[in-house]
Amino acid sequence: MVLGGGVNLPIRSDYIKIQTVDEHYFYIRKEYGNTQTFSLMMRDAPEDRVDKVTVPGNSLITQSVCRFLAYKHRYVNTPPDIPIFTVPPEYLIDLMTLADFMKC
Repeated sequence: MVLGGGVNLPIRSDYIKIQTVDEHYFYIRKEYGNTQTFSLMMRDAPEDRVDKVTVPGNSLITQSVCRFLAYKHRYVNTPPDIPIFTVPPEYLIDLMTLADFMKC
């Protein structure tokens, strides 16, 4: 991670850094992003970028995908009283496209 003034800090090894096409960054726990696509992206990344992936979505859509990954991790194999995951209707098509790309 780079802070102002060119200060570099290492990314904690239990997080994945997700970069969007509009140059925004999201950090999620590796266990949330434990999907086939993330695994392939991280495997093909250069040695110094093993915890970073770039996705073809903008930041608004990627934020919704990150929220869904956390939701999915939290509520997988739980009782049937799972809260409904909501998404703004204007994001649905782009969100489904990015979710399909990320296999989540």
